[in-house]
Amino acid sequence: IAETAELAVSACATVSVFTLMIGGILLYFISRRIVQPVTEMQRAAGRIADLDFSARCTTRSKDELGMLAGAINEMSDSLQESIRELENANQMLRDDLHRSEQQDQMRKRFIANVSHDFKTPLTLITSYADSLRDLDDSQRELREEYCGIIRSEGDKMTHLVQSLLNLSRLESGMVQLVKMPFSINELIQEVTRRHTILAEKKRLTVERMLPDELIVEADYQRIEQVVVNLFENAVKYTPEGGVIRVSTECAGGKCTVKLYNTGAPIPQDDMDRLFISFYRTDRSRDLQTHSYGLGLAIVRSIMELHGQPYGVRNLPGGVEFWFSLAVADLGDDIEE
Repeated sequence: IAETAELAVSACATVSVFTLMIGGILLYFISRRIVQPVTEMQRAAGRIADLDFSARCTTRSKDELGMLAGAINEMSDSLQESIRELENANQMLRDDLHRSEQQDQMRKRFIANVSHDFKTPLTLITSYADSLRDLDDSQRELREEYCGIIRSEGDKMTHLVQSLLNLSRLESGMVQLVKMPFSINELIQEVTRRHTILAEKKRLTVERMLPDELIVEADYQRIEQVVVNLFENAVKYTPEGGVIRVSTECAGGKCTVKLYNTGAPIPQDDMDRLFISFYRTDRSRDLQTHSYGLGLAIVRSIMELHGQPYGVRNLPGGVEFWFSLAVADLGDDIEE
C-alpha cells in the first residue's frame, strides 16, 4: 500500500507539472492574442492623437476587439477627411482675406484719386463761374471760352458718376439681362464707327477682321458697353500711330471677339488683377488719361452676368483682350 501510494503521488506530481506547463503555454498564447490587438489599438490611438492618420488597426476577428479596431480605423479616416476639409476651408479663407485686403487697399487709393479728380473740376467750375460773373457784355469770346471749360469739366464728372453707378448696379445684381439674337459684327462696326474720331486724334489704324456674319444670343446693350469699354481702353493705351485690330471667330458654338492693340506688354502680376474693381496698372499714367480703373471692372461684371469667359493675354508687339458669347440657335426660326 505504501509503495502504491508513493507511486500514485509521483504520478500525480508528474501529471500536475505537465498540466501546469501545458496550461501556462496555452494561457500565454491566449493572453497574447487578447493583449496584442489592445496594444496595437493603443499605439494607433497614440499616433492619431499626434495627428498621424496613417496608423491602422489590423482586424483579425469579428468579436468585440475586431469591432473596436474597425471603429478606430473609421474614426481615423473621418478625422483625416475633416482636417483636410478644414485645411482647404482655411486656405480659402486666407485667400479671401488676402483678396479683401488687396481690394480694400485699391478702394482706398481709388477714393483718394476720385476725391482729387472731383476736387479739380469742381475748383475749375467754381473759379470760372466766378470769373464769368465778373465779365461784361463786351467780352463775349472770353465768356464762351469759360463756358466751354465749365461744360468740359462737368462732362468729366458726369462720366465718372455714371461709371460708378453702372458698376454698382451690375455688382449688386440689380441688372436683369434681356437676351436676344443680334449680329455681333454689325455691333462692332457701329461702335468703331462712332469712336473713329478718338482713333484719328492719335493717328491710330483700326483694322476690322469680321469675315462671317455671326448671330449671337446676349443682351445687346450690355455687350455694346463691353465693346465700347474695350475699344476705348485700347485707344487710351495704344501709342500714337499704333494699330488696333478687332476680329471675330466662331468655334464650338461660341463666338469669340478679340481686340488687339500694339503697345507694351502687361506684367503678369497686373494681368491677374486687371479686371478687379478700382485696379489700375499705372496710376500716374491713368491720371493723365482720366482712367479710373472702372471700364474693365464693368466688362467683368457684364460677362459674369452672361456666364461667358473673358480675358487678356500678351501677344508679340501688343496686348489682346477677348470675350466669348453663345451663338444663337436660329434653326427653328429658319424652318418657320
